[in-house]
Amino acid sequence: MESFARLLSASNRALLRIIHEQEPQSLDELSRITGRATPNLSRTLKAMAGYGLVRMEKGKGLKLVPKVVCDRVELVLPLIERRKAKGSRK
Repeated sequence: MESFARLLSASNRALLRIIHEQEPQSLDELSRITGRATPNLSRTLKAMAGYGLVRMEKGKGLKLVPKVVCDRVELVLPLIERRKAKGSRK
């Protein structure tokens, strides 16, 4: 959960908005738009892809094109364990 929270930092949420709005056609183009280093973007996008937030599509040549998969995330996080009621069969 902590790694997911770090992944959804303000700067990474802004990154998702940029990808959605500007539709960069490569990581290099995204790097130019954001000012973030390409290796950093690659690591971040790989982590986001692991959570199903983005996907990397094949572009021209060997280029990878980032695409945002979803527009929101809902997190259900139980804080306490529910115990079965006595006599319950569930």
